Amino acid sequence: VEYGMGSRLETASFSSPMGRYPLRVPLGTESAFQVRNRSDMPVYARIIARGLPDEGSEPVLSQGLSLQAAYTDANGRTVDPDALAVGDDMVVRVTARNLSSRDINEIALVHPLPSSWEIVNTRLSEDSGRENSSYKYQDIRDDRVMTYFDLRRGASVTVSFRVNRAYGGTYFRPAIHAYAMYDESLEAVIPGNRPRR
Repeated sequence: VEYGMGSRLETASFSSPMGRYPLRVPLGTESAFQVRNRSDMPVYARIIARGLPDEGSEPVLSQGLSLQAAYTDANGRTVDPDALAVGDDMVVRVTARNLSSRDINEIALVHPLPSSWEIVNTRLSEDSGRENSSYKYQDIRDDRVMTYFDLRRGASVTVSFRVNRAYGGTYFRPAIHAYAMYDESLEAVIPGNRPRR
């Protein structure tokens, strides 16, 4: 086969049922991918691209799942997370809903935090009663909360945790992402943003 991006083609010969060949990606924002089969046998090509989008350029996404985020004070009043004073706490609530026509198992909700927020880990205090009993497992790290759960068709789950605004300044708030771990077609994204000051 001949394969490549843009006008530069390379040649690959193989006898195994599968081969993996890196592409040399030309400069610029877009380029056509080409494959020419020079044999009598059928060839099936697949492109796998991995990477991270530029800060805040993720699209709003809702494919079989939806996400909503709310930020409140201890009394349940809505607060602007970017205007929170240093030393103040707020409650972060993220609601994931199953919009598909079937039950979805093994959903991961990944909520990275801005570097100015610190998680208040209530599991270490006396009031460590599990508020979010609707999830299977939750991994609380320094910079993110990862929650894993199943959702029946049409059902929703709300994951909540407290954070403290530990540092002043303007910080990028990363994207919140939920996805079915074993079905890439089901996912939702709330894009990240940097407050305008």
